[in-house]
Amino acid sequence: MRQLFAFFLVLAVIMSAEALAQTPATVTAEWVPSRTVYKISMLKAPNSQLAAIDGEMTDSSAITCDGSTVEQVMTLRFLPSDGGAEAVIKTSLTQWEASDGLSFRYINRTWANGQLVETNQGEAKLAGPGQGGSATSSLRKEPIALPPGTLFPTGLWHAVLRSASAGKSQLETSFFDGASTPSGGLSVVVATIGAMRPLGKTKGLVQPSGAAVSWPVQMAHYAPGSSDGIPYGQSGFSLMANGAAEAILLDIQQAKLRMDLTDYKVIPKPKC
Repeated sequence: MRQLFAFFLVLAVIMSAEALAQTPATVTAEWVPSRTVYKISMLKAPNSQLAAIDGEMTDSSAITCDGSTVEQVMTLRFLPSDGGAEAVIKTSLTQWEASDGLSFRYINRTWANGQLVETNQGEAKLAGPGQGGSATSSLRKEPIALPPGTLFPTGLWHAVLRSASAGKSQLETSFFDGASTPSGGLSVVVATIGAMRPLGKTKGLVQPSGAAVSWPVQMAHYAPGSSDGIPYGQSGFSLMANGAAEAILLDIQQAKLRMDLTDYKVIPKPKC
């Protein structure tokens, strides 16, 4: 889940009740390609017009012979309190990223009650390691300039996992994911990484890579050139040593939602 939820988009960390339990001093973290499934339930609805929201999300990440792929589908069902018809919002993303982190392709789609309402697709290329480049979007006429050192979704995910396992508390980088934002999916990301802690209730569900630990991670997305210090979007999740997210809270303005990991399967690497 490299792009964690560009469609809905304010997330917060879930803190485990075991946060203060004893954990190893150091761990080896390694991203493992996997298919994860999350159950979505409503925690709070400040909007009295909503009786309930539920749904599910599936995220599949795989290694290919020339890079890696991500496929993510999220479905949310909104039930009004007046007994009216249920509304269903579905989003999907498909991504490919080169193994050297220099090329990226994406397709994002949104449906409302079964009708396709938006498609955004494009590609991005960097001139070389640590260099800048450009990106395209079917929603924009002009190309998007990418600053030197820009990371794409999988690259950012790996960088955060490496930083967490190395005991670092912060990572800042230019980032591009093709999301439908005023800047065309380009942002400055600041990731804040909390102290390592034991896995929660997913310990029996997931066979971890290395130690059974996780790190609370919060990401803030800032518009390029912003000087007010206010992020336009925030995300938070509990990152396991195998690179999967253990737990997530979503704030979609209409309500606060909880996402619980319900299934985890490793996707084998190809023989190239």
